[in-house]
Amino acid sequence: MSPLENSKQLTDLSAQTTEWNIPQYTLHFTSEKEWLEHLESPLEEASVTEDRELFTIRQFDGSYWGYVRAGVVDNTLVLLDYAAKEAQADTLVYLLRWAADTSIRLGLTKIEARLNIRKMSEMCRQLGWQSEILEDQ
Repeated sequence: MSPLENSKQLTDLSAQTTEWNIPQYTLHFTSEKEWLEHLESPLEEASVTEDRELFTIRQFDGSYWGYVRAGVVDNTLVLLDYAAKEAQADTLVYLLRWAADTSIRLGLTKIEARLNIRKMSEMCRQLGWQSEILEDQ
């Protein structure tokens, strides 16, 4: 996984993700233009603002396979939005490893997920990582 570097990458990511049938797109947007505008704007959710430097993509063989948008609050890396071309366990492992490496690099001690929390929690369990599901405070 690598950081999003430029607007061309973002435009290409936007075009490709509209074909993934992810709910972030299918439930909220009706055009690729609206989706691109959404991806261009920092997310804000419950006192967490996306850090655009943490917008990360997974690319393989000339196409995109996933992305993650995250922010930081206190000592926690918050995964605000993430999606993948294919819903496979490997995808969550890549995402979790990126999150762990990023947290360590930033000196953070927790990772919080806002989507697919049961799948994320189960994958953490399978990796031998401590995980818990909590209600929003």
